[in-house]
Amino acid sequence: MARILTALSTSLDGFIAGAHDSPDQPLGAGGAPLFDWLTNGDTPSRHNPAYRLSPVSATFFDEGVDGCGAVVAGRRTYDVSRAWGGTGPIPGLPLFVLTHHVPANVPAGEPAYTFVTDGIESAVGQARKAAEDRNVFLMGADTVQQCLKAGLLDEIIINLVPVLLGGGVRLLDRLGQPPPKLECSRVIDAPGVTHLTYRVTN
Repeated sequence: MARILTALSTSLDGFIAGAHDSPDQPLGAGGAPLFDWLTNGDTPSRHNPAYRLSPVSATFFDEGVDGCGAVVAGRRTYDVSRAWGGTGPIPGLPLFVLTHHVPANVPAGEPAYTFVTDGIESAVGQARKAAEDRNVFLMGADTVQQCLKAGLLDEIIINLVPVLLGGGVRLLDRLGQPPPKLECSRVIDAPGVTHLTYRVTN
């Protein structure tokens, strides 16, 4: 069965984007260094040759994309990214956008985007079916938080970058009480980033 997971670049103080993120500044104020590890190496990704990573990070990144079968993203992430121009965050994979209202204009793409208006459980269920035996990848802090609170998230991968943003979009917030429990299952040290994998145990 498909696992539900997220893998996000995160600052040491817990932010996945700086303050005032917008379509014109999708990573927010000061957020660009969160993704330097994708371009500061000499090993191209098999999935995106524009990414040139360290050998360790390239292997880790490509393994993650290899295992992904569908993506769930929140509406805010969709808007800030300008809908990825129709390609989706991982080209070729089905994308399910969690929203209250379907946008009036949607870029053409293959496969076409699916907009889910009846909640996180429905979005994850549809994505799991589309992914078949591969994993479902979550994008956006609010989507991750909703899945954690609903008990739907299996794994959190944090690409920890040694920067401090001081504010912005916090990955793990508003989780309720008691918060979910995590167990560290993998640590990979790489130039400019540490890849941390946590299983959600409750």
